Amino acid sequence: MVGDPSALDTRRLLDVVYSTFLPNKVVVGLPPDTAAPPGFPLLEGRTAVGGRATAYVCQNFACREPATEPDVLAAQLRDP
Repeated sequence: MVGDPSALDTRRLLDVVYSTFLPNKVVVGLPPDTAAPPGFPLLEGRTAVGGRATAYVCQNFACREPATEPDVLAAQLRDP
C-alpha cells in the first residue's frame, strides 16, 4: 500500500484489506514520495498512481494491476 496513512483514500483501501479474511496476508505500507528501504524488494517501484493511495496485491512473486478504488481492490482480494 502506497499512501498517506492519515488520508481518507488510504483508510478506505485499508478498510477493504482488513475486512477481508485472508489468513496469510501481509500488509506493508509506504508513504507517497518515499523510496523503498534497502533490502525491501517488495516495495521497489511501487508508487501512488495519480497521486492517490494505491494498493498492490501480490501473490507468488506476481502482482496485479495497482488498485486505487476500494471496489477494485475488493475484487482482487476475492479472486486470488
